[in-house]
Amino acid sequence: SLIWKKTDKSQEKLNFGQGGDGGVFANLEKQSFVYRVAAGVLAAFPTDPVKWKGLHPLRFTLFALRRISLQGGTSPSVDLDFNQETSQWSGSIAGQDITAMIDRTKADKLASSMANFQVQDWATDRTEAVKALATPALSFVVTLGVPGEPSAPLTQRTVRLSPTQAGADTAIYYGQLDGDPDVFFVTREYLRELMAPVLKKAP
Repeated sequence: SLIWKKTDKSQEKLNFGQGGDGGVFANLEKQSFVYRVAAGVLAAFPTDPVKWKGLHPLRFTLFALRRISLQGGTSPSVDLDFNQETSQWSGSIAGQDITAMIDRTKADKLASSMANFQVQDWATDRTEAVKALATPALSFVVTLGVPGEPSAPLTQRTVRLSPTQAGADTAIYYGQLDGDPDVFFVTREYLRELMAPVLKKAP
């Protein structure tokens, strides 16, 4: 059964059942009609609640962005600070100023991509994923403020990522947001595009 609430707070219920001939039937409660539907429709409604989560776990407006910190394993993080008033980037690596090396176009693209961070799917079996994410291979932290309120407290959103096989650059990576118990999947290709270098190429 599928139950949902409408905008007027009333409730609807859709029941599915399988007949002796293997056919799948549906009935909207409170109605007398019964419909025969494709058998594959049942697979479209996952029973694990995590599968109902959206594929954009991290979304924010660029007007709230203050900093992006990128880190690969135990390497020093690359900290990119965004000035809302001037729309300029500054940055550092292990305390060393890299502002002059930042490619603004690439940094802007990174910020836009992270503002609409998209995952491939959600994991139903999280046992191995949690172990892998205990020591992430990649991570990034987005520091956000309140648009128009420069003195408002800042918040941080942390994404941790690890390959599905320890020590390998696998096609699929595990991911976790803010230590949430749910784990998502992202592709290696998507991560490479997302975390592309933002520094200017050496002459």
